[in-house]
Amino acid sequence: MVRYTGLPETLKLQVYDRDGRRCRWCGSTNSGPYDVHHIAYRRGSSYDVIENLILLCRRHHNYVHDSYQIPKQTAQKILLLCLESPGKTGAQLLRWEENEKTVEERPRRFFGVSDSDGRP
Repeated sequence: MVRYTGLPETLKLQVYDRDGRRCRWCGSTNSGPYDVHHIAYRRGSSYDVIENLILLCRRHHNYVHDSYQIPKQTAQKILLLCLESPGKTGAQLLRWEENEKTVEERPRRFFGVSDSDGRP
């Protein structure tokens, strides 16, 4: 088994730049220190791609790893939605997730997309 040696600095800087040097969970720019978090559990360097990384403050990095506060699958889904929704924070998406009833309603209601019958 190959020992994991960490992210290359260039990749960390790309994540910092993409995420605007702010925590993608709370949106804060002054809640550092910041950690680059693997969304899908890391299994060697094949998971070290920018699409699987997100910037979190230390507080929220610990939060998404604490299964007593939030289930791992929920945290993973919320963080993936953060990458797809640059203007949204994880906290906003979690509130939306907790308030929604069906998967079909989520994209229309949260992102303001109308379907054929004109429902938001």
